[in-house]
Amino acid sequence: MSFDPFFSIDLNKTYQSPPPPTTSRLTQDDEKMSRVSRKLFDSPVRAVLACNGQTTDTLKAIRHSYKQGQATLKASGQGSSGFTLLGKAPSTVLPQTVAQHVSDESSVGFVLKWVPIHDADNELTCTDLAQFFGLEAPAMRKIEKETSSLFVTPTRKEKPAFNPEPFQLLAMNRIQGMNLHDLCQSGGVFKLNQKAWNQMMEAFGKAAIFDLFIGNFDRFFRFRQNDSGSFELVEAPEANPGNVLVHTTPQKGNVAAVSFIDSTSMIQGSKPVKKDEEEEFMGLGMFDDAPAPDPETPPQTPRAQKPSINPKLAEGLHAFFVKMIEEEPDVLANHICKAVSNSLKACITDSIPNEADPRLSEVWERIADSTPSLVQGIQLGVLKLNEKEFQEGVMKASEQASDSLKLLLRSNLAWLASLKKKN
Repeated sequence: MSFDPFFSIDLNKTYQSPPPPTTSRLTQDDEKMSRVSRKLFDSPVRAVLACNGQTTDTLKAIRHSYKQGQATLKASGQGSSGFTLLGKAPSTVLPQTVAQHVSDESSVGFVLKWVPIHDADNELTCTDLAQFFGLEAPAMRKIEKETSSLFVTPTRKEKPAFNPEPFQLLAMNRIQGMNLHDLCQSGGVFKLNQKAWNQMMEAFGKAAIFDLFIGNFDRFFRFRQNDSGSFELVEAPEANPGNVLVHTTPQKGNVAAVSFIDSTSMIQGSKPVKKDEEEEFMGLGMFDDAPAPDPETPPQTPRAQKPSINPKLAEGLHAFFVKMIEEEPDVLANHICKAVSNSLKACITDSIPNEADPRLSEVWERIADSTPSLVQGIQLGVLKLNEKEFQEGVMKASEQASDSLKLLLRSNLAWLASLKKKN
């Protein structure tokens, strides 16, 4: 496989450990896992979300079935970009127009997420781009206000009703899999064979390049602004294990799919909701028996800032992107390797505090032996940046983004185009 000349990372070079490079060929088992992966992401809810006019009817039916005790909704205890509800409903409660999509499914999973209204378009843009980039990511749709109101109820006596006015409800299909932390806690990480580790690490490397492209610092990258205002990598990075989902087949130790959620850019349209304001979110659409608020008490709404155009932030992230790809590819590879390795080791040692446990030495070897696959994923990610289909997808998807995010994405594309001319 040949790679772009401006991005020279040697698979034989030591980044995190010095194992020999490995190459893989598709076996019958690989192809089977690939088919399973495609089936997972051709889920009923994804099909519904892709069809105009059906999302509203589906959510109304789900809401009704929740009141009847047939569907479930629970708050997710993880994530910081918005309040999230995880739901599940029997396929029999869905409207007839949707039934054709779920004929062989007993239930459907879905996710509802409230985000500041000015951030919604950026999140939709980045999620669309993740799919253009070839990453497994959820299908996402904005929900109109009338339907969104079905998932807003009061929470407790001393708290007035949640006012959703400055927030946007997003709906998406629920992806099967465990995040990295839960995978370690459950012991599933110790059942993965070497091929599964290679597959997982390659996906991590590819996703890391996508994160660099969109300016996402909440998954594989940890960078900061220095005194001069430019961006630099932190010295001891750790990945965010909550924004990666791994679907495994424990009996065989295989990985069926590696998915990426919360693919958001550092460039947002408003400031994030503070922790003490998150209490206002609790109970959205979950507690129908909660007392109604005092009508004389004005609603307390979490603050949502007005959208802001920040060209300096976009320019700084673009300069950082160029620097990492063109000038410091080895630094980039080392940072990603360290972030992934540090995060995995932290999660694993948290699940097995006994340093003498023999499983630890084995899993450390797995991580070391899969490092070349991680680096190869980085290279594949750079190749993807230069594909015409992805670049066309960026131009299309960025139309709905904020001006600052649009500036970042299109500046990165322009630079990539200039490199092609040079080469």
